[in-house]
Amino acid sequence: MEFDFLGDISFLIEELIVVGVIAALAYFVNHYRSKSGEIAKLKVKVKTNRDEIWQANKALIVMAKLIDEQVKHAHPNEHHTELEDIAKEILTRAIFEHDKE
Repeated sequence: MEFDFLGDISFLIEELIVVGVIAALAYFVNHYRSKSGEIAKLKVKVKTNRDEIWQANKALIVMAKLIDEQVKHAHPNEHHTELEDIAKEILTRAIFEHDKE
């Protein structure tokens, strides 16, 4: 039985390279899997925030309409701006600008 030092070393180096490559691939797969999980959570948060903003926008339009009615009732002979129309226009432009991005 002969001892082949160079053959054993080269085999050991090959095995270390294979283990290193497998470990690196496992790290990258785990890294991207965790990133995709974080992205999914952020998508849910973005949807929730958009829904809340939409509700706030609707509430703003309702409040503008109520203020219009109160002002018209308190001052029937004066010229009034339509706050509801102004609020809708501002929100429409804001939504349009946001959707372009």
